[in-house]
Amino acid sequence: MREAAYRICDDEDVIGAMGLVNHLVKVGFVKGLSNKIIQTIVRSKGETAFLSTFTDTALEEESTIYLLEREREREGGVLGKERLWKHNSRASPSISTTKQWR
Repeated sequence: MREAAYRICDDEDVIGAMGLVNHLVKVGFVKGLSNKIIQTIVRSKGETAFLSTFTDTALEEESTIYLLEREREREGGVLGKERLWKHNSRASPSISTTKQWR
């Protein structure tokens, strides 16, 4: 898409076209995440965040969920929303007031 924008846009329009392409890439990335909770956390980084910020955040959250699920399996219990909520509140204070768990 970037290559096409360079070929068909005037020089002054390329910046806007690149902004649109970057936005579409980030939207596609977030939609491709299988976990709705992680989608919400990644979206909370804001529209101006770079794709690398989105990928780093998704990786951190997926790793945390994976580790907590493995811990739950070892303990034979259930991973409660409260426990995951407490972890995310510490890790991402900007989302601590959202009601994403309902």
